Amino acid sequence: MLAIVFFWGAFTSFSKKYDRNAIMVIEDIFQMQSGGCVVVGMVQGGFMVHDKVEVTSTYHDNIKSKIDSMEIQGKKTKIAKNCKVAIYLKNIEPSQIHIQDKVIYHE
Repeated sequence: MLAIVFFWGAFTSFSKKYDRNAIMVIEDIFQMQSGGCVVVGMVQGGFMVHDKVEVTSTYHDNIKSKIDSMEIQGKKTKIAKNCKVAIYLKNIEPSQIHIQDKVIYHE
């Protein structure tokens, strides 16, 4: 029970306390067989699974999406803060985005 209380407290304090102006420059893009893509880069600030994000670029209009899942060093996570992360974006195909595009938190 104590573990559940600790996890919930950490989760809610992250979403309220940390700067939600998260940004990640895309360093690599991988196509998923199930559709969508995984983008990899160093996040500055913090992202959470299910956050609404926007992919911005000088090559295309902004693309709105949602973080469907994330991994840090091959392990699934619900929170990524100031670290290298892989983010799964189910509704974006790799052909729609480019390396150096930015993933930004969008309310």
